[in-house]
Amino acid sequence: MKHRSNVFILMQILELLMREPRGPTRLAQAANLNYQKCVEYLGILSANQFVGKDIQEGHEIYSATLKGKELFMRWDRIFEELKLP
Repeated sequence: MKHRSNVFILMQILELLMREPRGPTRLAQAANLNYQKCVEYLGILSANQFVGKDIQEGHEIYSATLKGKELFMRWDRIFEELKLP
């Protein structure tokens, strides 16, 4: 399997959360990460206010904040300009 950089994984998590808020288990599955790694990345994104956490029916649900969406859009433009996949 091809190695993904930490930045790529963080941006993938933001993209997934922009599409649909979800809990850490479903997010880990969608991002193809183990649960513990996913929680670590969520901690980084949360500490920098790129994602927010809500409790719904006793479950943690994460979503991208406006700040996170803006970061993702900047990152996406850079990748587009560099013609990277």
